[in-house]
Amino acid sequence: MSSYQGYAASRRAGAMIASTDAVSAIRAMIERYEEDAPVAKRDENANRGGWGSSTVTLPVGSRRPLAAGEAVNKADADRDLDRRIFGYLDEQQRIIGSA
Repeated sequence: MSSYQGYAASRRAGAMIASTDAVSAIRAMIERYEEDAPVAKRDENANRGGWGSSTVTLPVGSRRPLAAGEAVNKADADRDLDRRIFGYLDEQQRIIGSA
């Protein structure tokens, strides 16, 4: 068990985090609390679909904003979620540096 997993095991969401890697833990948490919306609809400040994103990531890796009423398939929504998770983790590593 890594030190991260050991620390995580002591926290409230510990069992989930300690048993998996960070990406899977983040994905599981988002999927638990956010519904997969197959059609984009207007939220407070953007059209949102998939896993609550205002963008869709296409199979070629490009991304674009969602239009109201646009269908979002699960594969595109999952790809967009993964892109956002990796972007978040990359930014955190940039901020704190590699340990």
